[in-house]
Amino acid sequence: MTKKNPPNPMNRGAQLLYRWRYDKGLRQRDCCKLFDCDQAQLSKWETGKITPSRKMAVTIERLTMNVVTCGSWDDEPLPSYEVDPVLNPDFDPHLAPKG
Repeated sequence: MTKKNPPNPMNRGAQLLYRWRYDKGLRQRDCCKLFDCDQAQLSKWETGKITPSRKMAVTIERLTMNVVTCGSWDDEPLPSYEVDPVLNPDFDPHLAPKG
């Protein structure tokens, strides 16, 4: 079984949300229950196609215990090799450089 690479997001929030879900071993449907959203919406957040509302960004920040911060949705993405779970399994978003 090959692992899928994370999406090529347009913002850091998308990267961090995908990585958080990957690290927790959660499926999208599990996160949808947690965030009270539908799977299409979560998928669009993770691929950077859309960003969550400020209210939802605050909810995501709280539920991810500050791993995916509200401001991260406005930041430039990190290089993909830094957040790719296959290439960098020890990635810690709290130590990631700020843009």
